[in-house]
Amino acid sequence: VAHADRADALAKQIREGNLTLQLNSLQSAEKDGRAFQEKEEHRWKNLCDAARVEAKAKSKHRQCVAELERTRARLTSVEGEGSEGAAGDGDNTGGGNGAALSPMKTTTTKMDRHMNKAMGKMFSILPGGGEDVMNKVLTPQQRQAITNRQLDEALAKEEKGKESFAVAQSVKQQAVVSYETEAAASEFKFKSDERSEWNEMQNSLVCCVAAMRNFRDGQLESVTSSIETVRERHLGSKSLDDVTRWTTYTEGRLKDQRERNENVDDSKDDEGQSGEGGFSLKVQLVESTNVKDLVRSFLDEKDVVLDDPADVGSAEDSAADSSLKETTNGDVTVIKETPAPAPALLPDVPPDSWIEKMDPIFSKKLKNVSIETYFRAAWSEDTPLYGPWLQNKGSFDVSVTDWEHASPENGDRFVNAWSNEKFARKRVIKFKFKRTTHLYIGPPVAGVTQTQYLIQDGNDRCVVMMTVEMDGIPYSDTFAVEVRWSARRVEQNDLAVDAGVFVRFTKSSMFASKIKSGTLKETSPIHLDLFEVIKKAI
Repeated sequence: VAHADRADALAKQIREGNLTLQLNSLQSAEKDGRAFQEKEEHRWKNLCDAARVEAKAKSKHRQCVAELERTRARLTSVEGEGSEGAAGDGDNTGGGNGAALSPMKTTTTKMDRHMNKAMGKMFSILPGGGEDVMNKVLTPQQRQAITNRQLDEALAKEEKGKESFAVAQSVKQQAVVSYETEAAASEFKFKSDERSEWNEMQNSLVCCVAAMRNFRDGQLESVTSSIETVRERHLGSKSLDDVTRWTTYTEGRLKDQRERNENVDDSKDDEGQSGEGGFSLKVQLVESTNVKDLVRSFLDEKDVVLDDPADVGSAEDSAADSSLKETTNGDVTVIKETPAPAPALLPDVPPDSWIEKMDPIFSKKLKNVSIETYFRAAWSEDTPLYGPWLQNKGSFDVSVTDWEHASPENGDRFVNAWSNEKFARKRVIKFKFKRTTHLYIGPPVAGVTQTQYLIQDGNDRCVVMMTVEMDGIPYSDTFAVEVRWSARRVEQNDLAVDAGVFVRFTKSSMFASKIKSGTLKETSPIHLDLFEVIKKAI
């Protein structure tokens, strides 16, 4: 009951610390964090909006300034043309008397203010500001009046744009100051709340540690009390005497049992000696015409019965080699053959997974043939086999290169394009042959390039991958043929040889089904014949 009470108190204290302190602190921290993030996003949005308004006002002010500069340039040009025209008229009227002439009448050149504005807008939409049209249609005085009106408008726009830019700049500056102030205050509050919450978390952890300490102290006190009680009640002098008597009694029983076992062994030795170990048989002679047949009826197939004890010596001489054990009783000697332990059997090498993805050509077995023997006879070219076999099959212009071994210069391994496997050897075989089926298209003779890849895995597996490409026939660029020979060790000393073919299309073709069926029809008998040739060579 005391243990249960202490455990219940521990659970309550830990639960209180988790719920009232840790859970509340975490929820409060999560809530404050979301509020801080929302306020930060709002402040940043206001700052970005103020910056965009300032940028627009600044761009508009720059456009007004540029327009004002262009208007002043046009006014200067128009005034220059007007002064040149006035000088020309003075020269035509009598040389130096131009200054005495009466002023030009403005009743025919003066234009209404609204007309100037309308004309200015009309010409401003024309290419180049309408300068060329104004020069042709209007007199210099009219152009000057329009230009003056445009200058007044440009000055007003520039002033308005300047004011707008100043206001936007002021708003942005206020937004920056507000952002910095509020961000600093929020950061200070966030850090203060974080310290407060961390202190609450620490208090919760301290409460948990204190609860564990109280529970441990209570358990220790209970265990100590129990040990003292056991020591006082059960480990006195009476208990020690009981243990001593029990020990003496047990030793006596063990001693008697040991003596009885020794007596039994002695009686067995008296009945008959059978050596230190092995098989023994007691034979009792009876009246019989054929004692050997009688003895054989009690022995298995591997027992040997010798009529003449002198022959036992020869059996003893060969005991080490044949593992024979012999006993002698009377005139009959029986020799028991102990079979030698069988060698550990190696598991069969699993089938090739790539063969299962191909159309099968054949699955054959070679008895009492190792991987090395198979490789030497079929693929090593110690004795040329592949080239002469192609020639015997009617191929011509046969070219067989030597095996190229992988090295660091070529990447340590040769990679087959279809299976992406890495091989240790590679060779290229080229020849021409007469086709047995034309697939209704193409010439009867095809050129073939075989790229053969080979890898040998000790005495377990030998794989030959052939990539066959044809040329000189229609659609030969749309497919390639992959042929795979996989030899693997089975039943300790035998080989299972599997072959498969796969037509790999590199481009789409409307004759794909005909190409595949024709390829399978031509490939299968060829490789069956090659297997028979290899079998004879082995």
